Amino acid sequence: MIQDIKDLIHAAEFVPFEIHLKSGKTYLVPTRDHAWVSPAGTIRVVIGPPKDWRTVIINPVEIETIDHQGV
Repeated sequence: MIQDIKDLIHAAEFVPFEIHLKSGKTYLVPTRDHAWVSPAGTIRVVIGPPKDWRTVIINPVEIETIDHQGV
């Protein structure tokens, strides 16, 4: 799952994608600058307006699916 996210972030032609967690939460990654994978293997996603800017740290075991089709 981590390699899939790295591949999406670093794709030559970036396509926005969503990370769906087992808890039911979904996080949109609209640009490659909004997400990165830490050396420890956690995923950080920057959430912005209309909400306040914040960073969400996601443990890969919490991820249910990644959707990059039609986002």
